[in-house]
Amino acid sequence: MRTATKRAAFAAIGLTAALGLGACGGDGGGEAKEAGQVTNDAAPSGALRVEAHEFALAPKDLRAAPGTVAIEYVNAGAVPHTLVIDGVNGVKLDVASKGDVDTDTVKLEPGTYTMYCDIPGHRQAGMEAPLTVG
Repeated sequence: MRTATKRAAFAAIGLTAALGLGACGGDGGGEAKEAGQVTNDAAPSGALRVEAHEFALAPKDLRAAPGTVAIEYVNAGAVPHTLVIDGVNGVKLDVASKGDVDTDTVKLEPGTYTMYCDIPGHRQAGMEAPLTVG
């Protein structure tokens, strides 16, 4: 009986240590990130990742290099959202449900653009963010 109790105790200690070490692991980036923070490096290489929330776009500080920009738009909220770029024709991403992803590519010249959700009331509620290209 004592041997079984010792084995159980050692197993519990080993499991606890393994879970503790796993919780200490990071993303390898060396920086702490706040919960819910989105970074451009979260998208595939060369893509700009934008998340739609109620009612905000993340990250708030969007940046891209001039030229062809791949955009990955993710619905992190519960209601449908779109993404358009003010002054850029032919770009409209649509994510109807939580977890939906839409992608597109667009050629952008250096400058500052405004990305926003064009569903009535969403932009006015705060779903817009500047995109700096350059």
